[in-house]
Amino acid sequence: MLTVDITFPASFVNMGEQKMSQAKVDAAVKESGYLAGKLNEDGSVTYTMTKLKQQEMLSSARKSFDEAIQTALDENTTVKSITRTDDFSEIKIEVSKQDMTNGFLGLSFAFSAYFYQVLDGKEYATEVVYIDASTGEELSRTSYPLSN
Repeated sequence: MLTVDITFPASFVNMGEQKMSQAKVDAAVKESGYLAGKLNEDGSVTYTMTKLKQQEMLSSARKSFDEAIQTALDENTTVKSITRTDDFSEIKIEVSKQDMTNGFLGLSFAFSAYFYQVLDGKEYATEVVYIDASTGEELSRTSYPLSN
């Protein structure tokens, strides 16, 4: 089997005020080089692509994530290190001081992990863990997706 179907949940493709339409799906197919795309009744979107295309996208997502880690380290003096597991199931952020900026950082990384895991055909499940850089103590842990 040389193709794979990847379904992005409605919560992922319908962000903000813009709602997904079949016309937008068709445009994404053309623009991104997918083989096909379908807007499902539940609002999710299923794209058919070659396994090679999927691997290229996963590689690109990993690279972008790792670049975002470096940017975060360069821009946030309270962040000492950021690591992730290969499957993006856990992201550890080591900080000298936990503040709101770090919280938003964790949320943005969780969103990137969401994209990667869905693209990889996995269920979205990521833990963002904050660690105190001086003691190694776990300061907080948040599981995504958040439960209602």
